[in-house]
Amino acid sequence: MRLSTLVIVLFRVFAIYWMISAVLGLLLRIDHIASYGDSVGRNLLVLLSMVSVPGFYLILAILGWVFASGLSRKIVGQTDPNLELGGTTVGHLYSLVILGFGLYFFLDHLSPAIFQISEAMVKPRTGPSLLERPEPVSQSELLSHLAPCGIGIVLALFSSKLGKKLATLSP
Repeated sequence: MRLSTLVIVLFRVFAIYWMISAVLGLLLRIDHIASYGDSVGRNLLVLLSMVSVPGFYLILAILGWVFASGLSRKIVGQTDPNLELGGTTVGHLYSLVILGFGLYFFLDHLSPAIFQISEAMVKPRTGPSLLERPEPVSQSELLSHLAPCGIGIVLALFSSKLGKKLATLSP
């Protein structure tokens, strides 16, 4: 395997991460956009401020994916050494990294998701309590942890298939 191929894989893995961040950011802002109602359509600045960061990640993901091979040629230079990785293919590298991302997203958001679910299930009591919340758990709060958990599970379960598919897209 050439060093430039490994650099391409790394750039494209970051592009996948940025794409996931963009999708999650847009999912979480849908609730906010819906809560503003018709005023969002009249106030373009509000809409742009809500989608600017996920939009930036989306553009970054597309650019990272498209220009990965050109950037790898610039980084590696004229000498592109052959790396001996003991029979590891590009598909194996993609699968491993996608599995790592899946486990990261799942495990990073599992505890807060369980906490949010348990907090949503706690019924208001009479009298002061440490567990009592003045307002119920919003859907966006719950979605902000459940969506990454779900995406993490899907990535981990299908990492082998996704890795093979991404390897066919690589040069």
